[in-house]
Amino acid sequence: MEQLVFTALLNRWLGAPVLALLLKLTFIEVSGDSITNSFAMELLVAVLLTIFFIGAHPAFGGAPGGLQHDGSKSTDLSTHGR
Repeated sequence: MEQLVFTALLNRWLGAPVLALLLKLTFIEVSGDSITNSFAMELLVAVLLTIFFIGAHPAFGGAPGGLQHDGSKSTDLSTHGR
């Protein structure tokens, strides 16, 4: 299977430490590169989502408005109607 550019970069930078860790823990027999395309893409998505939510946090912070509410006006349903 062809290796993606991001996977190749990860294997170049982190491949040796990851391989040493996998061999020490003996989870699997490693042949070739220690970081696979699927793991590299999972890592990329996690990093991008983290960056997005850190960047979007100020836009969602602050006082609730419009359709948002903070629950202070909600009624207690256990005593409603008594």
